[in-house]
Amino acid sequence: MLEVELSAGTIEYENTGGDGPMLVLLHGFAVNGSLWRGVVSGLREDHRCVVPTLQLGGHRRPMKPYADLSIRAMVRLVAEFLRNLTNPKAVLFFATFLTQFVDSGRGSVALQLLALGLILQVVGLVVDVAIGLAAGTVEDVFVQEPILYPS
Repeated sequence: MLEVELSAGTIEYENTGGDGPMLVLLHGFAVNGSLWRGVVSGLREDHRCVVPTLQLGGHRRPMKPYADLSIRAMVRLVAEFLRNLTNPKAVLFFATFLTQFVDSGRGSVALQLLALGLILQVVGLVVDVAIGLAAGTVEDVFVQEPILYPS
């Protein structure tokens, strides 16, 4: 079982790999990704099947203590999972951009890359949290009671 660290916690997922079109199979409440086992076995030859286990009652890993587990938060979590899953630009960025800041004369290259990678993750988390807070604020503005003007 693979894992990906998201802003609200760690999500476990299965990825069959393959070169075909990617299918992301989501489950409902009180079950987990094993719900799709039979479907995945029939599709894995021609498709890349990705099956996350969401925090909806059938999961093994707890989310972070402050994590919002509402339905809207789960939608945002799935969107974050998909961004992380389908973003090869992050690997390209890490391999090309960050390596220019590594100096082999200043110690272990692996440790320098690890430190730069951690900085990148922290900055990404801060940006994701800022976007989430901004989206929540904008949502609150649009969900307010409508103002009725006399005609």
